[in-house]
Amino acid sequence: MKIKATYMSGAGNLFSVIDNRKYDFSIKQGEILAKILCSKNDLNDFQTEGLMFLEKHNENLDFECKFFNPDGSTGMMCGNGGRAITRFAELSGMLYNKSSIKFLMSGSIYHSEILGSEIKLFMPPPSILPYRQEITINNQIITGYFSNTGTFHFVLNTEENYIDFNNFNINEIGSKIRLHNSFEPNGTNVNFTKLEGNSIYLRTFEKGVEAETGACGTGAVATALTYNMFYNIEFPISIIPTSKENLTIDIVKENDGIKNIILQGPAKVLYEIELNLTDKILLV
Repeated sequence: MKIKATYMSGAGNLFSVIDNRKYDFSIKQGEILAKILCSKNDLNDFQTEGLMFLEKHNENLDFECKFFNPDGSTGMMCGNGGRAITRFAELSGMLYNKSSIKFLMSGSIYHSEILGSEIKLFMPPPSILPYRQEITINNQIITGYFSNTGTFHFVLNTEENYIDFNNFNINEIGSKIRLHNSFEPNGTNVNFTKLEGNSIYLRTFEKGVEAETGACGTGAVATALTYNMFYNIEFPISIIPTSKENLTIDIVKENDGIKNIILQGPAKVLYEIELNLTDKILLV
């Protein structure tokens, strides 16, 4: 059986995408496909941060997105993935020239808007607002801020922790923080940040990928919230990830709290491939 997979970028976050309306793959099949399509192999020369299934939804929603990490795990929200799947749905003809979209992802309903080359995603307020936390790594105290913006994040200011933002082993240090017993049992994504002028530069070590990624939407949100609450940086906040494709974070206020968090940035298709599936995958 031949299937078509699309590779996409959401501000430098790389994704594998399948229009599952055509194939009706199960969750178990998605877990297997994620390990194939998200890895460096004969199909592509880079690793992607996740596999997304575009699917129909029976309620008053435009579509549903199922997200798989490269290791096959599910259930996490990916902000840049939400923006990329909106672009994919637009290009697939599902949205019929709609500019305001509503979809289901990771058990929650999200709103998005198409603004030319950029996609704006409206996210719910964090379930855990950033709070200060100290951990010890290699006999050094690391100070950062932990939050849940759809998935768990630990944000640290590299200058305050005597880390050279541009010249350190992010996979080594990031892995030790990600697996620290303070964050058991789920672990955490780790965001290394530096404020320069009016922008915050961001490098993210992502769990599930277990490496640095080109960008991270929920990490950008966690970073913006941290700098707003603890460094008095006002919204909208410009976040520049490793990809150098700018993300803008803003909030919609409601009374004294946050109604929505806005994540805005580019999303585009890179290329498509055809894949021959084996019976082993199809019969799971």
